[in-house]
Amino acid sequence: MESHGSLLLALYRGARTMPTSDYPDFALGLLKTAIRFEKARFTVAELGQGSVTVRSMLLHNEPDGMLLDWVAIARQDSVVDVARANLGRAINYHASALFAGPDTALMRDYAARYEHRNGLVLMQRDSFTGLYEALALYRAGEYDHFSGAEQHTMQHLAQHVQEALHINQQTMSGQPAQSDLAIVDFDGAVQFCGPAFHTLAQLEWPDWQAQRLPAALMTALSAPDGVYAGRHLLVSCMVHERWLYLRARKHFKFAQLSPREMEVARSFASGLSSKEVAQQLGLAPATVRNFLQKVYQKLEVSDKAQLANAIMASNVPLRRPARGAAQGDQQ
Repeated sequence: MESHGSLLLALYRGARTMPTSDYPDFALGLLKTAIRFEKARFTVAELGQGSVTVRSMLLHNEPDGMLLDWVAIARQDSVVDVARANLGRAINYHASALFAGPDTALMRDYAARYEHRNGLVLMQRDSFTGLYEALALYRAGEYDHFSGAEQHTMQHLAQHVQEALHINQQTMSGQPAQSDLAIVDFDGAVQFCGPAFHTLAQLEWPDWQAQRLPAALMTALSAPDGVYAGRHLLVSCMVHERWLYLRARKHFKFAQLSPREMEVARSFASGLSSKEVAQQLGLAPATVRNFLQKVYQKLEVSDKAQLANAIMASNVPLRRPARGAAQGDQQ
């Protein structure tokens, strides 16, 4: 596969410095060096049962009227359904073949009028907002199909373009950006560090300045599984060409607990004694004490107060004590 490392570095660096009015065309211009296309559209929408509500749309080499025309017939656009059924995967299509039926005349006319005769699309769902985001590239020629190699390239690059557009919009609007990505050389030198990655990494290493990865992180990422699991964050790694692409997320320690351990922890932290927890859950007192010992070890806490604080900090709902329950012992 052709190297796109320089493209990605330029993409992310531009996202932090260029005005929002100029950046989308800049980003798509970079993408054109890897995939040839004439027109493009980046759509953010809410998809319901039989409905499409567009929240925003960026157009590249498209007339303004295209937006209203597409919204009017969006539910007849079967590309939406195919892309939604293949989230995170690039799909390509030939409009004349896809909309050949008598009941798709409107879509066939739309594709011809706006010269979307061949398309390459990747859709994904934003886990923060629940909205669907789709990047679509278009060619006007009837037989100018996108190749399998171009589909593979789109698979790799589209998500980076979408992420970079988010970073640019948030940075230029003054909103806190959510990028949890870092791009790093094999020797640990940081080429790009998203604000969320930086913030999370400083939980683990308060003095870290995003110039070179900490030694402990590099050592963990060099292991076969390529994952760092620290006290405060988890970091995963993907290698591409001569760069490491790192994703960070907060270490949710409660994910280590079994369902029964979680139930015991919530009940105990809510104010019940270990005996009351045993009675409420139908367990032997000794079993509850064993569960609590494991919970303390996994969460790295030493008493009920620390357990309650850990639960509150992680937004795990406490189990309310039964009416009239006593504030019992701390064991």
